[in-house]
Amino acid sequence: MDRKRIVMFFGKKRKEPDPFWDFGEKRSVYYDFFEKGLALDLEIFLANGKETYKKGLIFKNILKYEGDKIFKKISKEIEADVVYDRSGGTFFPSENISSKVLNGIEFKRLCSDKFKMYELLGDNYMKKTYLVEDVEMLRKVLLKLNSGSKYSLKPKNGLGGKGIFFGFSQDLLKIELNKNTEYVLQEFIDTSSGVEGIVGGLHDLRVVYVNGKIVWSHVRSPRKGSLLSNVSQGGTILEISPGNIPEKILEKSKLIREIIEKKYGKVVFSIDFGIEEEEPFVFELNDQIGFPTEKMENKELFINELYNMLLSKI
Repeated sequence: MDRKRIVMFFGKKRKEPDPFWDFGEKRSVYYDFFEKGLALDLEIFLANGKETYKKGLIFKNILKYEGDKIFKKISKEIEADVVYDRSGGTFFPSENISSKVLNGIEFKRLCSDKFKMYELLGDNYMKKTYLVEDVEMLRKVLLKLNSGSKYSLKPKNGLGGKGIFFGFSQDLLKIELNKNTEYVLQEFIDTSSGVEGIVGGLHDLRVVYVNGKIVWSHVRSPRKGSLLSNVSQGGTILEISPGNIPEKILEKSKLIREIIEKKYGKVVFSIDFGIEEEEPFVFELNDQIGFPTEKMENKELFINELYNMLLSKI
């Protein structure tokens, strides 16, 4: 019987022969993922760059994992049984192959659109959010709101904390918006009171779901003088043990997971929360989940549940 084939697909071309050389403390965990594939008697491949994708589940000029951190270049076309998509954006997958991909295109579209997230979750989970198509619409919305309150202005399809502004109405009206970008205006989540027993100030608390289970959690804190907790923006990260995740976060996470799974089925995703006066509010949902670091205690659970999901799609 032929061995089943799993392809991990990155939209960005990665360097060879070690495609994970720049992943720091996550590098060994990516290799643990590939070693697990071999242990399960799977053929496991790495597709680097959009040009490696052809059509359907077919890839060409990709890397086959041989073990011991060694990849072998395969020039012929390979048809995957299932794809673990790390490509970002919404160019992949098409609707007709979404059932064979983690994650399907509809869920990726949700996670690439901050206003769609708000429409799905509503005021029970997120702060009041408004769609802003241009400067004139921003002005009209702000004139209706409390000028003494603080707001965040984010690109509707933004990633990595880029292009986000914070301020009062008079501050945001001075901002020169990108004419080709839609934004969302959201009531500010004041996280300065921290999370009891975990972090003392500004934060972004992430809960990661794989196969319907919380597989790990961490809190990110911004660098001094910043409100952005993204590691790419200089933030720091601290893992939270499962037993230390705040009860209110667990309760809201469970309800959000049920909303998502009812509409999209089981998917790999994270929820980013900010706690304001002991009440959690959702910053955003994410479909592209970076791996835990080698020092994080739940890295093995994360990998095992990924494979449980991948194998369920074959």
